[in-house]
Amino acid sequence: MVFMWTAAFLQRGTMAPPGWKVMQTTRSTPNLITPGVIARELGEPLHRVLNVLRTRPYIRPAARAGTLRLFPCGAIAMVRHELNAIDARRNRSGVDQDGL
Repeated sequence: MVFMWTAAFLQRGTMAPPGWKVMQTTRSTPNLITPGVIARELGEPLHRVLNVLRTRPYIRPAARAGTLRLFPCGAIAMVRHELNAIDARRNRSGVDQDGL
């Protein structure tokens, strides 16, 4: 049986036993973010970000990890745009920000 050791594992100071192969990866790992990270970056409540992600079909997750949706970093700008549009429509219709 041949075991493969990744370069990242070996960089932690662990040596592969003699005769074992070291696997070199050629592709980088994509940087994907969760809805919680998007909310934190924008300084918005999570429920507003989740509502935008749920109701805008063109903002699609790039991957899934179980039930967790992972989005590309470009989703931050799209969500920010949608939240600004929601706030602009709300202000234009005469509704006060304080709800009064």
